[in-house]
Amino acid sequence: MKKLLYLIIILPLLSTWSCSHHVNCCTPPKPPATITAQKNGTDWEPLFAGATFSNSDSLSISATSAVFQSNAYNKIDTLNIKIAYTSPGTYPLKGNQAFYGVFNNNAVTGYKMDGTYNNVIVITGYERLSNNNSTAPDQVKITGTFSIMFVDPNNSSGINFQNGSFYVLVPYL
Repeated sequence: MKKLLYLIIILPLLSTWSCSHHVNCCTPPKPPATITAQKNGTDWEPLFAGATFSNSDSLSISATSAVFQSNAYNKIDTLNIKIAYTSPGTYPLKGNQAFYGVFNNNAVTGYKMDGTYNNVIVITGYERLSNNNSTAPDQVKITGTFSIMFVDPNNSSGINFQNGSFYVLVPYL
């Protein structure tokens, strides 16, 4: 009985000690990408965000949100942005550099950018994150903002993403 009592007292102390002596022991890691915006004036925080960075200096960012109702995803929307990235700065978006699509009850609708709007992505930061304690390749943290308007034939106001911000972690090439 004494041994059981000692274990009950010592185990919580050991777990407290082990967490207090390791940096970031009890802090969950940040996700590899986060994107937020005001979509038509309403907060838009997608469930999934990701990015890729290629050797040809192409940065692709994507975000997907979903509405879950009655045990099924009834509406899924996705925003994709792709630019020829060279350094932090302002990148006007033209043509097919941004796409917005909605999958709603088995129907897919795609929206093109409004060419009369100042569609733009601004890369505000590029930081190489070295990890000397791992054999995994270093990552690059890219941060920025965006403002994009899409044409909606059913709504003269279109679909707009304002006050957009993001950070993405991509492998260093």
